[in-house]
Amino acid sequence: MTGMAVALPETPKFREEPDAMSQSFKLHDHVRWNTPQGETTGRIVRIVTERTTLDGHTVNASRDDPHFEVESDKSGKRAVHKADALKRIAG
Repeated sequence: MTGMAVALPETPKFREEPDAMSQSFKLHDHVRWNTPQGETTGRIVRIVTERTTLDGHTVNASRDDPHFEVESDKSGKRAVHKADALKRIAG
């Protein structure tokens, strides 16, 4: 077949759990998130449920709006994210 291009479906890097956004995250869940350097993965190491300051940044978390401290699988560095910035990785 000359002159015809066939688009192949893109294979996802990670398999996400269905409706992960509707589920709350738990300690030690394996998740992925975006960074300025690209996508990375890691584990939830702490659930923040009150306003606090971490590494000079104020985290406006509450019991109704928890934030999640994650540790990168690759670098070991930690960051805090809202639930909508994280995607659970099934596995």
